[in-house]
Amino acid sequence: MKNYTLIIVYFILVSLNAQTTPFSETLSGPKGMVIFNDGTGDYLYVAESGNGAGTGQIVRLNLSATPDVAKEVVITGLNRPFGLSLNGSTLYIVDSGLGNGSGVPGQILSYDLSSFTGTPGLTSTIYNFPFDSDSPRGILYDSGNLYVSEVESNDIFAIDLSLPIPSNLDVFCDLDALGAGPVGLVVNGTTMYAAGRDSNIIYEISNINTYTPGSSLSATSFIDFDSALGDWIGPEFLYLDGSTLYISGRDGNEIGSVDIGISNPLSSGSIIVTSNSPEQVIPFNNNLYIAENDKVSFFVLPTLSAPTSLNKSSFVASPNPTKDVLTISGFDGEKEFQLYNLLGRIVMKGIVNQNETINIDFLDSGIYLLKFDEDNVLKIIKE
Repeated sequence: MKNYTLIIVYFILVSLNAQTTPFSETLSGPKGMVIFNDGTGDYLYVAESGNGAGTGQIVRLNLSATPDVAKEVVITGLNRPFGLSLNGSTLYIVDSGLGNGSGVPGQILSYDLSSFTGTPGLTSTIYNFPFDSDSPRGILYDSGNLYVSEVESNDIFAIDLSLPIPSNLDVFCDLDALGAGPVGLVVNGTTMYAAGRDSNIIYEISNINTYTPGSSLSATSFIDFDSALGDWIGPEFLYLDGSTLYISGRDGNEIGSVDIGISNPLSSGSIIVTSNSPEQVIPFNNNLYIAENDKVSFFVLPTLSAPTSLNKSSFVASPNPTKDVLTISGFDGEKEFQLYNLLGRIVMKGIVNQNETINIDFLDSGIYLLKFDEDNVLKIIKE
């Protein structure tokens, strides 16, 4: 297992302090989101948790519309919809119920989005949780299976959709001893990542293809926010875009991202700070859409503009190529700098004086761009 504890320290160094723009401000407790193209355009489907029994619903927002976007109701009469997952046109929904003592337990539902014609439709029930103390939150479809996280029991359940649904779900991963409070789930190949809201940890569950009913896979710590910061941010939802893992920290009003596909994630860490308890986040067309308390907002993801004359600068970074440190010269006083990877993400930034060094030994081998201003951008080769 890789140790990613220092990621969060680095996140703070490259915080973007983002300002979000409202996309739709007519929502009531938005939680999970998915994107689906129904043949007429791309729509953002949002779980509105509502304000009590029967007030939850699934709505959609036209992604080609300009803010403030009006919502279109797709499903009504839910109790507290939370997580969403998509397989083709089939939408899977966790309706988490109303909590202990309410008499309204959680459910797992499905709905065919291609059947929507403008009138709210009916869902099909996949599973009813037996007790109102159950609180299912996250849901993930992967390779014919549904995975559902339940915060009270600290379990992740597995449902093989090709088989009859049992009265008691199989425990895929038992996180009770870790006090995890699992919510968001994503899969990368045969590895699952789970957001532990209560433990403040992102967990890694390897070799999920080896799971058999009646057994339970173990989880290991992937990112421990408490150990890294001594602070509580409450990771809730996850979203995987290629190898970029987005993490919403609901309690800390933070959204982080890390590249899980490289050996040293410090070379890709970044944080976007929001101000309204972020839930699900989804990147789409260079925007990051964010479900917040009463709205969906978006943030334009940063990109790096290519300089007109790379390395035609009085600034010098040497040695180049380098395995570890760069000595910066060719100017007077101190200069701010940003180091970008070729995806346009800032991997390091700071202030350097004439003849001072920058240590980049933590970066993966490759090409980076060291930017001081629009006229002074250097290509750096890390060996």
